[in-house]
Amino acid sequence: MPSIPPQPFVSVVIPHRGEDSPLDLCLEGLRHQAYPQHLYEILIVLNEPNRRFLDFEIQEGEFPLWEPQHFSYSARNHGVENSKGDVIAF
Repeated sequence: MPSIPPQPFVSVVIPHRGEDSPLDLCLEGLRHQAYPQHLYEILIVLNEPNRRFLDFEIQEGEFPLWEPQHFSYSARNHGVENSKGDVIAF
């Protein structure tokens, strides 16, 4: 009987700029998915020129980062550099 490989740790990288309500909806979906919570992290990369706070509370396993360079690839790269995952999801 073949053995089942362990599930990987996943880093979800979300570049974000602008209004926070769409991000809040995205996070609500991720919070209710079926993958075990202890096996993933969510890196929210605020891709804006000035540091700021989000309009809502973040939860355990969600980490806000800041990338002032105004390009989505810069935000994604910053998220990857700070991730711990075996698998990275965008």
